[in-house]
Amino acid sequence: MKQIKAISFDFWETLVSGKHNAVGRVEHRLNKLNEILSKYRNFTIEEIKNAYDESSNIFTKVWINDYKTLCAEESIKIILELLELDISQKHFDELVYEFEYSLLDFPPKLFSELVDLLPKLKERFPLAIICDTGYSSGKVLREFLEREKVLSNFSTFVFSNEVLSSKPNAKNYEIVCESFGIQTNELLHIGDNQRSDIAGIQNVGGTGFLFAETNRKWVEGTTAEVILNSWNEFESALEKYL
Repeated sequence: MKQIKAISFDFWETLVSGKHNAVGRVEHRLNKLNEILSKYRNFTIEEIKNAYDESSNIFTKVWINDYKTLCAEESIKIILELLELDISQKHFDELVYEFEYSLLDFPPKLFSELVDLLPKLKERFPLAIICDTGYSSGKVLREFLEREKVLSNFSTFVFSNEVLSSKPNAKNYEIVCESFGIQTNELLHIGDNQRSDIAGIQNVGGTGFLFAETNRKWVEGTTAEVILNSWNEFESALEKYL
């Protein structure tokens, strides 16, 4: 059996429920787009939403096909191109800020069990976060984790906007293992996505636990060694792999 020497976590739907306040984040971005773009041309809300949705579709295609994630700046450029609009640098920077920091204005919800669980795990293992970022960069996610008083539990962070690579690219897992001085088969990664989290870690020889409390999409047919329905199940599941 593989010996687990370190643990890494996905962010979305693993450390936090992204469904919490998701509507608020989207509405905030759309309202800011409407507020600023209306200074240049009269768009309908539907036109703005269609461009926003199409930029999200492009994000997904790039994420799946190219193993990278678009940042807020890149997504906003796509929206402007779709609307055939040029805006000032000041207004562009304002939109980037509002897109990125919408996460702090309308935050996801940290799974409450982690407040006690993470410090206990930190005493036994080095902990990392491997996250495919979207509109909110690694900088903003760190601010969120600091606000939730859990940031200090982690010693390594691999955010896709910072390393210019997203899961399931082996690079993202190898960065963590190199920082901890371990082999990839000694890393346990926990995430909610079969393609990026479970296949990603297993492709480099590590162990994958599927966290399925809020995302049940991958429960059927997953190759994960363990399926977690909540964080309350984690400690007993972990002991079987030590």
